[in-house]
Amino acid sequence: MKYRTAVLAFVLISFSVLSPATIAEPKPTMPQESSNFKTPEETLQAYEKLLSQQSWALVKELIHEDAVFIFTESTFRGKDEIRGAFEKTFDLIKEEKYWLTNLNWVARTSDMASCEYIFNWEGIIHGNPSSGGGRGSSVLIKTEGGWKIIQEHLGPPAKN
Repeated sequence: MKYRTAVLAFVLISFSVLSPATIAEPKPTMPQESSNFKTPEETLQAYEKLLSQQSWALVKELIHEDAVFIFTESTFRGKDEIRGAFEKTFDLIKEEKYWLTNLNWVARTSDMASCEYIFNWEGIIHGNPSSGGGRGSSVLIKTEGGWKIIQEHLGPPAKN
């Protein structure tokens, strides 16, 4: 009886661990060993890639604790509010791809950098292919843990 119970337990554990759902989905990973990026460019490139993985656990490492993110629908202050906005977007847009174009570094010192860009996205919303984009700007600061995004402002495309 003990042997049969042990075999049954092994089989159940094996099926739960090796189910198709767990095999099919690789875990998101940081592009580097840590989020301690040495330049603002590295941080913004990692941010762009990680947004397409739709994982707050990865994106949060690039965002400063006191960050302010300004989106069309509201202003989000601090990581908790920003997390809520990101997770809402991740839930809405499936298979999202996010990328930046026309990146221009506007101001830069040894511990601060500011840039403006065009942001683009495409994905699936309610089963339908969707896409969009607009203008954005970000401010990054150098911390003991590397460069972090402390401000982001995304808005509609320019009318001209």
